[in-house]
Amino acid sequence: MLIGLILIALYVLLAGQRKTLSSVYQAGDVDRRQPFLINQGLPGALQAGGGENPQAAGEAAGRPVAILAENYYDFGSIGSQEVVEREFVVANQGQGNLVIRQAYTTCGCTSAELSSAVIGPGKVGLVALRFDAGYHNVTGTTVRRGLVLETNDPENPFLEIWVQASVRR
Repeated sequence: MLIGLILIALYVLLAGQRKTLSSVYQAGDVDRRQPFLINQGLPGALQAGGGENPQAAGEAAGRPVAILAENYYDFGSIGSQEVVEREFVVANQGQGNLVIRQAYTTCGCTSAELSSAVIGPGKVGLVALRFDAGYHNVTGTTVRRGLVLETNDPENPFLEIWVQASVRR
């Protein structure tokens, strides 16, 4: 009985910590210095929306630590022409700049916008991931699409975010 209560308490504690990252950041915590769009294709150099080159932004002294608050979301049942969007949080809990070196989606029906290609220590980047069910005929199927972010975090060089939707007839 005591072991069961301890396991439940541990689960509640861990579940609360997982929520914390995505719900307890202030507007000033969001790094927005280099916004950019991400589309389908093979990995390649980022085309930032402005500002300095992500590589030149430097890998400030210290190691970055990339954390995804959530890496999967199921939109459930959606219409065949519907466009749905979900925001994901990428946090840098390290001491150096987290640099998104390359990024791409797994299909043309999926695109994303990242608030910055460089996320400073203690800051977060917001990823708005969009899935367009009308991009090609996927009516009557369940589809899963992804986004891959290549980072300079030696422990997490690749971050993957996946979304799924059941497209109604």
